[in-house]
Order: sequence, then C-alpha cells, then structure tokens
Amino acid sequence: MRMSDDSRTPNEIRQHVHSLRDLKRDLKNERVMLVETVRGMRAAATVQKEKSSSRKKHLTAFHENKKIANTAREERDRINKAVPPPVTVLEEWAQKSLTKLQGVDNDLTGMPTLNREIREFSRYFELISSLMVKKIGEESHAKYVKHIKMMKGNLDELEENHPRDELDENGKNNTGSEFKEIRKISNKIDKLDKKLMNLDKEIKSLTKLGKKKESESKVSDALERVRSGSDLVADDIALILEKGGDLGKISEDKTKKKTELKKNHNKPRSRRISVARGGARKTRLRPDR
Repeated sequence: MRMSDDSRTPNEIRQHVHSLRDLKRDLKNERVMLVETVRGMRAAATVQKEKSSSRKKHLTAFHENKKIANTAREERDRINKAVPPPVTVLEEWAQKSLTKLQGVDNDLTGMPTLNREIREFSRYFELISSLMVKKIGEESHAKYVKHIKMMKGNLDELEENHPRDELDENGKNNTGSEFKEIRKISNKIDKLDKKLMNLDKEIKSLTKLGKKKESESKVSDALERVRSGSDLVADDIALILEKGGDLGKISEDKTKKKTELKKNHNKPRSRRISVARGGARKTRLRPDR
C-alpha cells in the first residue's frame, strides 16, 4: 500500500487541523467586525450632517462596544501568540503526560529515572499553566464575539429607526477621506475572504489526508496482528479485504514462518566442549589398600 509523502502522523495532522479551524474562526469574526465598522462609519458620516439625538445615541453605544471588542481581541491575540496550540490540543498533551506519571510498570527495570520523572512533572505543570492562560484567551474571544454582536445590534436598531435609503441619501455628501477609509476597510474584507477560501481548501485537504493515514495505520496494525499469530477479530479481516489485502498470501507467510520456527526449535543443538585451563583435567587416584 502506497503511503503518503507527508511524514506527519494522523494525530499531528488532526492537531494542525484544529489550529487552522481556530484561525478560521478568528478571521470570520474579524470580518464581521470590519463589516460592522464600515456600517458604523457610513452612519456616523450621516449623523455629522444631521443633528439627530436618536442616531447619536445608537452610534455612541456602537463605538463603546467596538472599543471593548478591540481590547478583548488584542488580549486574545497576545495570548494566542504566546501559547499557539488550541485548548483541545493542550488538554490532550496534558492528559498523556498525566497518564505517564500515573502509570506503574510491573517490570521495575523499566521504571523511569528520577531525572526523567522530574522532566515529565515539569512538562505536565507547564501544560497546565499554558491551559489556564489559554482559557483566559478563550474568555477574551467570547467577549470579543459578544460585543461584535452588540455592535451589529446597535446598527440594526439605527437602521430600523432611520431607514437605509434615508441614511444613504443624507450621506451622499460624505468627504473624500471618509470614503477612502471605507474603501480601505472594504479591501481588507476582500483579502480576508480570499484567506478564508484558502483555509477552507487546506482544512478539507488535510482532513482527507488525515483520514487516509489513519486508515493506512489501521490496516498496517491488522496485518501485523495476522502475521504475528495474534487472535483475529472480524473487523481486522474485513478491513484487510476492504483495502485489497490477500489473506491467502498472508496465511501462507504465517504458516511458512511457523514451520521455520518449528524446524529451528527441533534442530539438535551441538554440544560445545570447552577445554579447561591448564591442560587436561587431572584425576586423583585413590591409593590401593
């Protein structure tokens, strides 16, 4: 069976997909933030032309929520930069580390050395510390998303009380600098759309690769169990046949291997005679009585 050129394990691929999905989530939220910012700028430009306390009220709430959202996003990004792996991956690593520390080997010669155990304890506590920090980042992200939704709600209320055509009509005389800034943000949105599209393709490709590698690994394990003479289960046979494996050939190889082992076991062993140091062994004769 032809293995993929990618040397990563299924688990490593799965972890990378988790990271990409987190990135996609962040980019989608950033896009929503930019869209709402453009809406707010257009509405703000209209308010400058018309002194409306109702519009100002909605826009004031919009900018307050935007400020809180930006602060939460900055904290989230700072934490993500310091601790890149997603929470799910950190939890998986911490659980594996804890399992190692809790495991007791029946064979005492296989017990870890003190230095190795200290390193594992250090790694475990470092992972727990990273998890705590990362969860603060997740809380910041939740806060960011919450206030983006509130920004959208502020503008929805504004447009409900002051129809969009009214806003557009009153905003026709916006200054060139305002339109320039809106255009700049719109370009950012277009770039984000391209990034999101590429991310979708990469996630889809990696997910497919991960499933393929996982399937290859399962088949390899099943074949190994067959060859080693372990007890077979129906799932192993079904998996091998599904992937085009030849059970007849595998059985022949297994029988041949058993025959060779039996021959080697029954073959008479030659007895080695070693010569004692100092020449032939002397026999002490008992004196005649």
